[in-house]
Amino acid sequence: MKNYFLQIIIVLLIFASCSPANKSLTVPELLSLGEKHLNELEYEQAIVQFLAVIEIDPKQEQAYILLADAYKQSGEPKKSQATLEMGFAVLYDSEIILENLIDSMIDNDNPEAVARLVSDTKRIDNFEAKIFERSINRVAESGNTDFINTLVKNLYEDDENSVLALSLELWLITNQEYSSEDEMYEAINKFLLDREKFIPKLNEGDEFYIGEYDEEGKRSGFGICFYGDGVKIDTTMYIGNWKNDVRDGEGTAYKGTSYYIKGNWSDDLPNGNMNSRYSEEMVSEGKYVNGAGEGEMMHYYDDGKVQVHNIWVDGVRYLRDIDEAELSKCNHTYHWDVDFVEGDV
Repeated sequence: MKNYFLQIIIVLLIFASCSPANKSLTVPELLSLGEKHLNELEYEQAIVQFLAVIEIDPKQEQAYILLADAYKQSGEPKKSQATLEMGFAVLYDSEIILENLIDSMIDNDNPEAVARLVSDTKRIDNFEAKIFERSINRVAESGNTDFINTLVKNLYEDDENSVLALSLELWLITNQEYSSEDEMYEAINKFLLDREKFIPKLNEGDEFYIGEYDEEGKRSGFGICFYGDGVKIDTTMYIGNWKNDVRDGEGTAYKGTSYYIKGNWSDDLPNGNMNSRYSEEMVSEGKYVNGAGEGEMMHYYDDGKVQVHNIWVDGVRYLRDIDEAELSKCNHTYHWDVDFVEGDV
């Protein structure tokens, strides 16, 4: 991948060195002159000036954006994309170059190029970095189902546990037409069970999000997030609504595929009536207030023989079989915003 980028750099810079640009001009002057030619539709002259800028200062972000635009407007989309790939090779922390590059790959119907970009994680330094998350959302927002499906296929060929591929598949599922939200989550649960062996494992402390953002760049609206160990209590994935960068509104938190808790969230915690599945044999219903259970919580087992009440008092869980009158205190207290806290046995 790096050799590919180097070849692009060499070709374009050789062209720049042979160009008749006025090398006595400063970088700002060359950019200004290039923009003037671009606005007047004088693409060849504009290209010469922008290439000269890159030869003088290879880290001049604006030069790559304008050069790519000049190539695109002159009817050379492949050179436009190659320019942006070269720019990202040099400035892999530039969000604007990355966004333009992904837009170019979508416009050129080139999902294989996006897959190459993703697989080159060492160049990006951190695949879960916010800059990459926000930019890759442009693929989801494109609404191009064929493009996304081809990209997913390419991503899985490179990594059968690709977190991006799985996120995009889930994104496609959530954007279909359903008669109810429950029907959507049934489709999600079926998909996750089918993919159980391929659920991605992120590094400890990492997370990856695909979804909507607000104007400040915070997660807001509908989104899908995967978590590594130590990020969220009892959660490896969350699908649902966000506000101000935290889980807020209707949503479901998953731990693997056998456990989930679904309902209303507020300030990153369960807050309201929740439905849970703790295993393939048991589901529960109950109320949470700010992450701690409150009042009765019913557990239902598939065999129909055992039903247990949970009675929550001040965040402490007590157990009682349906037919028993006495409560027995659990050996731990559990809140969603802290780890297990030992209590009296």
